[in-house]
Amino acid sequence: MIMPELLSASWSGGTQESWGRVSALSPLGARLESLEPPTADRIFLSFSLSGEAFEAIPCGVAAPVRDEDGYWSAALEFLRPQDRRRLRELIARILLTA
Repeated sequence: MIMPELLSASWSGGTQESWGRVSALSPLGARLESLEPPTADRIFLSFSLSGEAFEAIPCGVAAPVRDEDGYWSAALEFLRPQDRRRLRELIARILLTA
């Protein structure tokens, strides 16, 4: 499975967009690595996985940590059950066809 490398993350204030990459992905959440730390407790994540688009998924944000290279890493929790279910089903399809 190829992880999405570029994504859009809009902060809940709606004033800032950023880029980053997802370094881990599960039906429950993801790990976001970016140049800027998320400045809110919720972001809206958009990405594409195996050609399927996920748009403005609301995510809770755990305390971001800065690494030695200056990048920020934060755990994200998908808040809506329908997003978790849709991602779980897509990951299962990907694994079954691998």
